[in-house]
Amino acid sequence: MGTGCTFPPSGLLTTDVQIREMLRSSQPPESLSPTISALSDELARLQPIGTNLASWWARESPKSYITQTYLLTVSRVSRRWRNVATDTPALWNRIHISGGFSPQEMIRFYVLVLERGRNSPLDLVVVKGESNCRSVFRLLATDSERWKTTDIQCDMSDLRYFAAAQGKLPSLETLVLYSWDDGPEVDLIQVAPKLKILTMTSPFLLKIITKFPLHQLHTFAYVELIPAEAEIVIRLMSRLSSATKFRLGLNICDPDPEILELSPITSNLIGFTLQT
Repeated sequence: MGTGCTFPPSGLLTTDVQIREMLRSSQPPESLSPTISALSDELARLQPIGTNLASWWARESPKSYITQTYLLTVSRVSRRWRNVATDTPALWNRIHISGGFSPQEMIRFYVLVLERGRNSPLDLVVVKGESNCRSVFRLLATDSERWKTTDIQCDMSDLRYFAAAQGKLPSLETLVLYSWDDGPEVDLIQVAPKLKILTMTSPFLLKIITKFPLHQLHTFAYVELIPAEAEIVIRLMSRLSSATKFRLGLNICDPDPEILELSPITSNLIGFTLQT
């Protein structure tokens, strides 16, 4: 039987009342420290706590209250939440790279994130910027067994820096690939037993699409193609299972006779969407 949950939790309400009373009566802030230390980790992890405490201090305390002792109390709270945050792997399960930092800075930061995340599933978004991210890609690939959802947008030639991930994707469920230009063929995803959702963009990826485990997908989308390229993808429909939803996105400004000349194909898909 499941257990119920109320919000705000009673512990948080108790802390709320004590903070308000302390601010109104000017009692020593040290009296609040035992209450803060007694908060369970579950309560301490709740994001609204930090936001509410800060807003209470700003809204209800006269400027004369902002003394060193009160600031020390805030510092005590922050240390507690920092300890909880750094020791909670589930809070370190998202990495979003979009450039703007030097590779050295990125490496130091992401090593820290990966260490704190331990074995928790990882949501990864890589949008390559102008900086050289090869060393970062190699680092992330070494932790590929944690990848759960992955969105990679980079040059085709940069996919090879994820080579260490080949054959080591036991947890990958969702994959989005976008390539900005052509490059050498890369075998990135051949074995991914849990992969169910695949979205691919750009014609440059057509050369590797046949190596993906298409038969196990629940949702497959290939977008931003011209009709001449679409035929290659449409022929893959026979490899998809009957439970797959297939979305094909074409770049067509005006009616194009080429789309009418595509060879017919038989498939048992449960859903087919043509997007223009």
